[in-house]
Amino acid sequence: MKKFCKALAVMLLLVAAFTVLTACHGVKKIDEFKEDLENAESLTFKFHAADYVSEINYLIKIDGNKAYIESSFAGNLYTEIKDGYLYTYSETANGWTRDSGILLPETSLGIDPRTQLDFDEFLKGDNYEYSRKDKAYVAKEGAAALPFNINGVSVSYLELSLKGNDCVAKATINLKGFVKDVTLWTEITDVNSTVVLLPDTVN
Repeated sequence: MKKFCKALAVMLLLVAAFTVLTACHGVKKIDEFKEDLENAESLTFKFHAADYVSEINYLIKIDGNKAYIESSFAGNLYTEIKDGYLYTYSETANGWTRDSGILLPETSLGIDPRTQLDFDEFLKGDNYEYSRKDKAYVAKEGAAALPFNINGVSVSYLELSLKGNDCVAKATINLKGFVKDVTLWTEITDVNSTVVLLPDTVN
């Protein structure tokens, strides 16, 4: 009887341990990260894509009504929303300049650079399952967690890794039906700790 009780106790401990491990990797964690992201005041988003001949890099830092955008194809700039206007800071040979601003319609007063980032399906737990082999969340076959479906480019494989307040995604690109040897990587970090300081201007 004692041996049976001990065996039962060990079995219960193993079940409890498995439950804890499974809960740690539950897809609910993705939904919780998305919710934190939607309520965040600041964040840093990085995007990198490369093949054997070229690469594209994109960085956006958001801090309340301010943002810093850096890209390998369009240069660097800052933006600021103030009193219903969107101001853009551009770098010239003489220093940074600020434009006269664009009046935003009332419905856009809350505009946020995050609207450029489609997180709806990308960070939806139901679109993923945890892979112990890859130690990451992998998008289910046919899932809508494909954030880059544009101009004939789609994502045929997508995995997420969540560590604390950071999210890293890796994907395989499918271009018009052909799998390309392209590295696609995105990272969301420094949630609620990103700081953007606007540059001094010469005008």
